[in-house]
Amino acid sequence: MHKPRLEKSSNFGITRMNNVIHLPWMLVEDFNELEFLSDKQGCTPPSLYRTNRLNSFMTTTSVESIVVNGKPFTWKKCINGSWVFEKLDRGIAHEDRITVYPNLRTTYGSFTFSDHCPIIITTEPTHRLNVALPFRFQNFWIKYQQLDSIVTKTWKISIKGTKMFQFSRKLKALKNNIKT
Repeated sequence: MHKPRLEKSSNFGITRMNNVIHLPWMLVEDFNELEFLSDKQGCTPPSLYRTNRLNSFMTTTSVESIVVNGKPFTWKKCINGSWVFEKLDRGIAHEDRITVYPNLRTTYGSFTFSDHCPIIITTEPTHRLNVALPFRFQNFWIKYQQLDSIVTKTWKISIKGTKMFQFSRKLKALKNNIKT
């Protein structure tokens, strides 16, 4: 069950937090709203009204979205055979949080059993090891109309070497092409 959309920011009591809490604060929540039109992919485009509600709330409370690393969407649903992806969940923080947490970031995890993905908050920069992640095909990619052309184009690349070397290089190229 989803809570009602953000109609009035005063309904959350968050607008008063700035008067009560005199330290940097953040909130991670399913706002069920979009900040930008690009926060939705698939089905009908969102209305500007839907983005205005969250942006008005954020302006009133002097908060900003926490920077996101990685995936752009936090919610998914198949509607009439087409996938819809939206960024409904987000981390927001009071503007003064930069004084204490200048490297505050959010990362969205993989979808598992829920239609929402987990949100991971980090306060320190991450140091990734140079370890290549294995290629894993995601079944929902089949729904993308561009997938066939991406696979066909990638598989036509000429690579010299053994068959296994060619196969591994094409998989790596495919992984990169699908990511972009």
